[in-house]
Amino acid sequence: MREGSNRTRWTRRTAAVGGAALSALVLGQLALAGPVAAVPGLSVKTTTGPSNSSAKTQNTTCPAGTKVIGGGGAITGSGLGQVGMDIMRPLIGGDAYSVTGREDENGVGGNWAVTANAICATPPAGLVMVSGSSAPSFGTSNWFEKSCPAGKHAIGVGGAVVGAANSEVVLEDLRIHQNSVVVAGAEDGTGFAGSWWLDAARSAPTRCPASSA
Repeated sequence: MREGSNRTRWTRRTAAVGGAALSALVLGQLALAGPVAAVPGLSVKTTTGPSNSSAKTQNTTCPAGTKVIGGGGAITGSGLGQVGMDIMRPLIGGDAYSVTGREDENGVGGNWAVTANAICATPPAGLVMVSGSSAPSFGTSNWFEKSCPAGKHAIGVGGAVVGAANSEVVLEDLRIHQNSVVVAGAEDGTGFAGSWWLDAARSAPTRCPASSA
């Protein structure tokens, strides 16, 4: 089911800065994760995939007995600004965090790699997975907000852009509020002729443990 969509204009990042801006966004998410240090079994796992010029996905797996409660990613190497991350999500079951990078329609001459970061912990009591999908976007940007069930707080977010084979549409924002998350996407500076949407039905589980309040 598609819900919570808002097709008003979201702030656009052009292809010239897309890769660097996304890297800063998601690595900053890790830096702000200090309060979760009290979560039992907390660890941060990082893996980097091969360096080449092909679209690629990198998965980072959590240790046995723990689940993904957050994550992030980065693009390194040649072509920064022409390579975007259009999928950043926990995998079904919550055992790993997955990041996919793709070149834009112009391609990149050099090699680049995808790094995936997984924030892992012993599953909090009452942990559930919440999902949803936006309506198709017929403009340059799209976003939607997904709320947790009553009495639960959001502690993690993932998202995916669906509909563009190349990185002509990238994730623009992954934001956690107290009881909801916001996922946004935007087209690059050259635009995209087709329609696209933000798919959270399978791709962006929201981790919502029972609230202590």
